[in-house]
Amino acid sequence: MVPDDRQALLDAMMDADAYIFATPIYSHSPAGFLKAILDRICGPFTDATFVDTVVQMRKAGDPHFAHMKVDERVLKPRVAGFIAIGGSSTPDQITMALPILHTLIYPMHVKVVDQVVFQTCGTPGSIIARAQGSFVERATQLGKNVASQIGKSFDDASYLGDEPEGACPYCHLAKVDMFYGTENKIGCVSCGAQGVLKVDPDGIIRPVWNKNCGVSSITWAGKKLHVGDIHKESAAETFDIQNCTGFDLKRQQWREVAVPLVELPSQRAYCML
Repeated sequence: MVPDDRQALLDAMMDADAYIFATPIYSHSPAGFLKAILDRICGPFTDATFVDTVVQMRKAGDPHFAHMKVDERVLKPRVAGFIAIGGSSTPDQITMALPILHTLIYPMHVKVVDQVVFQTCGTPGSIIARAQGSFVERATQLGKNVASQIGKSFDDASYLGDEPEGACPYCHLAKVDMFYGTENKIGCVSCGAQGVLKVDPDGIIRPVWNKNCGVSSITWAGKKLHVGDIHKESAAETFDIQNCTGFDLKRQQWREVAVPLVELPSQRAYCML
């Protein structure tokens, strides 16, 4: 039996005042192992706005929340920094590295205060020698930036990292989702903030982001909006299930559909235990 480390890792994250995530870049993204771990212990299980809602409803005496178990340690203020490292020199190979790192911890309402991608470092140890050692110096500065903001609330902590032109004011990344239409609306790929594209007097098209955006997943308002949406749709799902003719029979039929599977060596070994 393989030991389950999830609770120990979650406890370590809950005890921490700050995080620095460093990962290689594979297929434009952070390491899948890192994402898999955080998907299993974070995500909806550590959604700060959900935890806060449960706590407040308990205080108000709402019986629907009386027996819900939440980890109030989630509400502790925390800050974070991201480091992603890739071997390629071209920007097309790093597109989703930082956005995905944001999605791993944003439910906890952690303030990201610095983030950086180092490229052309595909050989182990090369980051020490590349760019005359400036990569290591930048990583050191990231650590100092994160440490300088420890203990500050989300709103009081400052973003101290690099910021590309036209960056979203919430995640500080310039990853744009085109909505098209006559108003040239755009969204931030990383956090969902909204804005528009406008042509400046110099003829360059630039994003103009909405101020006080209530839909960015990085803001408290955006998180509350998401929790409310999930709650509403969950109620609608329950209604549809209860009013679906022959639901149990249909579900059983789908469960019995034979799907060809590839038997893996680990599965054979497990069956022999």
